Amino acid sequence: MHLQARVKVADEVRVPARELSPARAALKDADGTMQKARALLAAGNYSAATAAMAALDGQIRSEIRVVEAAITLRTARRPARKK
Repeated sequence: MHLQARVKVADEVRVPARELSPARAALKDADGTMQKARALLAAGNYSAATAAMAALDGQIRSEIRVVEAAITLRTARRPARKK
């Protein structure tokens, strides 16, 4: 998942764990929802599986934006100090 990769990059640039905890919770929820969707697909309930994944999409996109902002704040170059 893209969110998982962005969280890994955020860890590498030392974004504080408290800022990443909502994203990690979203990843855990996403894994559970995907597992339920797979079970629904196996049972032939395509509409319920699609609805479950659609609801998850917005949450994941939101967390990606938050993590991207945190990464940008950590990696942005600061202006040079004047002497």
